Amino acid sequence: MSSRLQDRIVQDFGTITESFMNVLKSAKGTTPGALPDVYVERMLVAAENLLAINRELKQNALLNDCSLRRQLNARKGEWSTVRVKGKRCLELGAGMGLAGAAMALMGAHVTFTDLESVLPLLRQNVQNNLTPSALRLSGADAAAARVGTASVAPLDWADAAAYASLGPPFPFLLAADCIYAEGAVPHFLATLLALTVPSSRILVTNEFRSASVHAAFLAGCEGVFTLRRVPVSKLDPAYEHPAIHIYALSRARQAVRDQSGRSVLT
Repeated sequence: MSSRLQDRIVQDFGTITESFMNVLKSAKGTTPGALPDVYVERMLVAAENLLAINRELKQNALLNDCSLRRQLNARKGEWSTVRVKGKRCLELGAGMGLAGAAMALMGAHVTFTDLESVLPLLRQNVQNNLTPSALRLSGADAAAARVGTASVAPLDWADAAAYASLGPPFPFLLAADCIYAEGAVPHFLATLLALTVPSSRILVTNEFRSASVHAAFLAGCEGVFTLRRVPVSKLDPAYEHPAIHIYALSRARQAVRDQSGRSVLT
């Protein structure tokens, strides 16, 4: 409870008490049951203030309950800190590595991947923000104590020979805004398959730009991945948007893809 709210409660309870005392004093020697209008008016104002405070208290209690539920869900979910800490995670098409950075700050050991041309800035961002020394310099001592390791590696999804150098499989895999061209979808899905196992957890975030690209992604997942769209109720209302789709994936069965991009179950 804020000190401001506490002060208001004390003040208004004091007002009510004082009003009752004045009413009692003024009632002496008057007709039983008769109360001066001025004190009645004061009582009504004090009561209205108390009701307003009561409403605010209830609202704060509701907000605190929602916050507690979110914290409990964060501790229990598949992507909770308890489950992520100390595990390996790979981010595809990392760009500046924001998604992977969140995982590293939860204690995961993250490998950030992207095309070679992107890596210089990505390496600089990791060095400036995700090393324990950088975090301590910024005053984030608690984060410095729990941050996982972070490494950067080149990865072209079309280069299947490069997959092994990353040391798959990864228990956790992230891909944020990677699917924006239909021709890239088969390579993207093949990469997911090569770097994960059925127990791996995959989180894919797409911005809905093209119906055909979206359809190709969903069709490519069919029979190979179980796919569940994260409901809006689970998203932060400050950041959710109708055009942003977040999917939780896992491999339905052992599968690989042939050179044409078709799924082959084994």
